[in-house]
Parts: sequence; structure tokens; C-alpha cells
Amino acid sequence: MTDSVGEFELVCPHCGEENPSEFPACWSCHGELPAAHPASTDTPVAEAPSDPALRARRRKRIAVEIAVVVIVVWLPIFLAGWLERRPEHEDLRHLGWLSVGAAGGLTLVGYLAWLDGDGKRMLGLRRPRLVRELVLGIGLCGLMFLATTLGDAIVALVGLPDGPRPTRTFSPAVLWTAPFVYFLASLFEEVLYRAYFYRRLAELTRKPGLSIAVCALAFSASHGYALGASLGLFFDGLLLGWTFRVRGSLWAPVIAHWLFNLILVYR
Repeated sequence: MTDSVGEFELVCPHCGEENPSEFPACWSCHGELPAAHPASTDTPVAEAPSDPALRARRRKRIAVEIAVVVIVVWLPIFLAGWLERRPEHEDLRHLGWLSVGAAGGLTLVGYLAWLDGDGKRMLGLRRPRLVRELVLGIGLCGLMFLATTLGDAIVALVGLPDGPRPTRTFSPAVLWTAPFVYFLASLFEEVLYRAYFYRRLAELTRKPGLSIAVCALAFSASHGYALGASLGLFFDGLLLGWTFRVRGSLWAPVIAHWLFNLILVYR
């Protein structure tokens, strides 16, 4: 037995249960799992089983999994964004809770992705080509500001009401932590919306475009911003989601999201 990931089939042929693909025996019935061919980078991370019964069981498991992540991870973020229980300035206590929440969410989503046997590829966190990802991330960051401007313009053109927007400022004592905190937050949001939710919804619906739009809507809604900013964030989500779908790598969206936040803080 080698140490390579993806050595054995995900679905047990004896009982139909799914297993991490690096184990040779089923965790449920302990039956022997057949060897799998190494996955190509061009194939889906976790293809649905061909057997209808197994496919139905997988879809049910994924639906339950999404519901758990929505309740445990997304719903608290959504409520915090709309209840506006934030300090006037980002202090050390709030930043600590933000970091713990992001780390906890990453741990849960990472574990669920690992259960499919190739979590790094599913979440788009393969080894990056730094120069290429940095250049693309900077370009995406510029497009994100254009998307935000477009959202404001549409709201003004249509004449829709647009309320005040929350400002995110750091107190001088903790301003130095902004790059670290926002990198973790950007990584968390991109993993959650652009990779995990997108992959799962696309497998359930078989409609990648719709899945990108739903993820962008969830991303925008969770911030609790006014209409103009929310529409701009929705466009940002579409842009970043489309980039991830085309490239399969999450690093450029993470860099773009991180730079976007830092510019807002330091400008």
C-alpha cells in the first residue's frame, strides 16, 4: 500500500458507504475496497456513482452536509452581518473572535472535503504558481472595484433607495494585525463560497452557472450591507466564482479578496 491519495475507490461496492480514498477497507462493513486509477486534474473531484441507488444516497448525504454547514457556519455570519453587533473600531477582542470563527469554519469545511479523498483539489488549494497567481489576483482586485462601482451606478440609475454602509476601521493599537486577520478571513470566505458551496451545489444541481450565482448571493447577503454595496459584492462573487470554475485554483481569488479588503482599510 502506498501513501498516495486516491488509491482506493470512494464508494464501497459491498454496502455503498463512502470512505476516504486512502484506506483499503470500508469503515462501515470492513469490506475490501477496489483500487482506483489516479484521478486526472481535468476530472471532477468526486464524480457521482453510476448506480442510481448509490447516487441517490450520495446526493442525500451532500444535501445534509450543506444544511449543516449553512446552520453552523453561514447562518451565524449572516446574523452577525445584519444585527451589526460590531464595535466602532476593530479591537483585539473582536479580531480574536473573527480569527477563531474563520479557523473553525475552515477546519469543518476542510474535513468535509477531505472525506471525498482529495480535499486540496476540491477546495482549489493545490500548490500555487506564485507569480501567476499574484498577477491574476491583482487584476481581479481591480475588477472587484469596478464591480462595486457598477453596483452603485445601477442603484443610482434605477433610483432604488440605498442606506448607510458600515465602515470597518482598526484602532491604532491593532492596525498592524489587519493583513493577517484579513488574509485568514479572505481565505475562509473564498474556500466557503467559491470552492466548497460551489462544488457541492454544482454536483447537486448539475448547473454550474446557477451554483455560482447562488454562492455569490449568499456571499453578498452575509455582509448585511446597503443595496448598492450588496449588489457590488454580488458582482464580485460572480467574478471570483467564474474565475475559480475556469482555473480550478483558489489562490488568485484569495489574493484579490485580501487586497480588496486591505485597500478599504488603509485608504
